[in-house]
Amino acid sequence: MESRGGDVDVKEKKNSNEKSRDFHSTCFACGADNPSGLHLQFEVNENGVRATTVISQRFQSYEGVIHGGILATILDAAMLHCLHSQFRLNPITCRLDLRYRQRAPIGEPVTVQAFMINQRRDMCWVRGTIQCGDKICTEATGVFRLE
Repeated sequence: MESRGGDVDVKEKKNSNEKSRDFHSTCFACGADNPSGLHLQFEVNENGVRATTVISQRFQSYEGVIHGGILATILDAAMLHCLHSQFRLNPITCRLDLRYRQRAPIGEPVTVQAFMINQRRDMCWVRGTIQCGDKICTEATGVFRLE
């Protein structure tokens, strides 16, 4: 597996994904050992990462709607996880631009996906979406520095 850029074998990505879960065990978004966390479980694929989850009522804003900050957290975590699984480094978020297209429902499955769109030296650009059913609820682009 190359340390930066290049093609990465999907099997190697899956092994990296398992190590990331252990490494980030107390992370609010994806940590298995965080009792207050979202417990996202990212699957690595040839395009990036993906996770499906159901957000509970304790993370709502308006009645029946996922809080926008939680949606931002989910997207940031997916984008970081995408880069971490590819480079085995710990990226730092430099910029996160979100567009909330429609309300995301509490208590129903939502799917987050993220994939890298560009890299220049230690800087990476990533795109992510959260889907509710077949509609995109929230989309984001982010700039991250690899460390």
